[in-house]
Amino acid sequence: MSTEDAMDVASTSPQNVPAEVATAVPDTTTASTAVREVAMDDGELTEEQRTLRKALRQIEFYFADSNLPYDKYLWSLHSKLPTHYVALSIVCSFKRMRPYMAQFSIDYLAEKLKDSQLLEVDKVDDSWHVRRKTEPKEPVGVWERSLYAKGFPTDITQEELEDYFQNFAACNEVRMRRGDPPERAFKGSVFVTFTEQESLDAWIKQQPPPKYKGVDLLCMTKEEYCHMKIKEKGLSGRDAQFKRNDIARHKFDAFRNNQPDVVMRSADKPPIVYHFHGTDLVVENDGSIDESKIPFVPHTIVKFHGKWTTGVDVMAIKDACKGVIENYTPFVDYYTGNDYGCVYFKRPLTEDELRSCGERVTTIDGKPVKWDWLQEDVEKARQIAYAKKQAKMIVQRESNRQGGRGRGGARGRGRGRGRGRGGFSGARKGTRDDGSDAMQVEGNYKAPEARVEDGTQQSGDKRKRGVEPDGGPDVGVRGISGPPVIKKAKSESEPAGGSAA
Repeated sequence: MSTEDAMDVASTSPQNVPAEVATAVPDTTTASTAVREVAMDDGELTEEQRTLRKALRQIEFYFADSNLPYDKYLWSLHSKLPTHYVALSIVCSFKRMRPYMAQFSIDYLAEKLKDSQLLEVDKVDDSWHVRRKTEPKEPVGVWERSLYAKGFPTDITQEELEDYFQNFAACNEVRMRRGDPPERAFKGSVFVTFTEQESLDAWIKQQPPPKYKGVDLLCMTKEEYCHMKIKEKGLSGRDAQFKRNDIARHKFDAFRNNQPDVVMRSADKPPIVYHFHGTDLVVENDGSIDESKIPFVPHTIVKFHGKWTTGVDVMAIKDACKGVIENYTPFVDYYTGNDYGCVYFKRPLTEDELRSCGERVTTIDGKPVKWDWLQEDVEKARQIAYAKKQAKMIVQRESNRQGGRGRGGARGRGRGRGRGRGGFSGARKGTRDDGSDAMQVEGNYKAPEARVEDGTQQSGDKRKRGVEPDGGPDVGVRGISGPPVIKKAKSESEPAGGSAA
């Protein structure tokens, strides 16, 4: 199930539409009896049988390893009860199930799902519930089995794409690549994950190259596509890694985001909200934020670069730039060995302010330094990474305040000296008491913590912090309304609990 489907259940889903939407292609590694039961040649099937097969495949896809752990809304339903049962009525209300519901009842589909090897159903109080028979497992080798293909018409449908690739070989996922909201126009390209590595190899080796309705398709592995984009944009070092992560990542990943070592906030407390460039982002218990809501604000990050050989004095850059915006000390991101670095500001800079940066820092190691804007996609990736790291640190601070171990353990308690919050060690002299600025730590990059100041305190100033954060440009504060945090229901309220294994 894609998050787009979840959005259509407006009354129950807080999830936003992502930039790309996965199709309902079944995970054929767990093909079910329910599907194979009607898996004759299409010519032997009646129209009703073909439709039933698609409906069963769609339901099984929702719970497949290739989808369930990466769908935030469906994962929340799966995790809500210890039995992991989900109401079949909710599943059947998703967008891609609606056409089938005009022909089949929930009772009819539930009876057919009893033959599934992947899923099991149970009926309690006249309500059908469905769940996986086995625990989800993280897919292996997905990146290596993934294809990039471009050249499809912009009006092609999801089902047409599925049929096109499935006719060649079994695939677990076809993902239509879309532009940014609100238009989210189809780009004419897709990412396809084949079930077998041999299928991808065979596709790439096709001669002549594959076509769609007479039009040649540009095809390459996802790895080759990633390298092409990095080279095309002249990226290297951390920026190249940001780009690769941007291509590879899922909007939500239960194997990464569902860590158990974070102290959960009490249900009677309002959610934490992180203010980022004028937008309120709700921070979940695991420190995750809805990436689709992270705003892109150009010209808030600027790049300095040159041919120095001895490295960069981060504090000198920070001190030189802290007057570009009055009463504001920026965050400097530099990794030892790079010939460039970035400076993060709380608002967009003007051309005059960019020139001011260049006038304040003209040389490093006696070599000229140039100051420039970042490419749009590079700056966007950096802003996303910065916002996500800040959100994690907000939850870490919350865990420490509650007295729990949190991600860094109890050793992170205190005023931030020595090992500091979360157990970081080896920071240079000059680190602020609250650890709010990232520092070079023995050659490794340490991202910044969310500030508890309002952005006006100068480096070196001290003050007693309030009990609650006070609403700076990039902090989490309480008392702002947002989607409720999903709680784990009590076992006695479980549906279908009687047959739980």
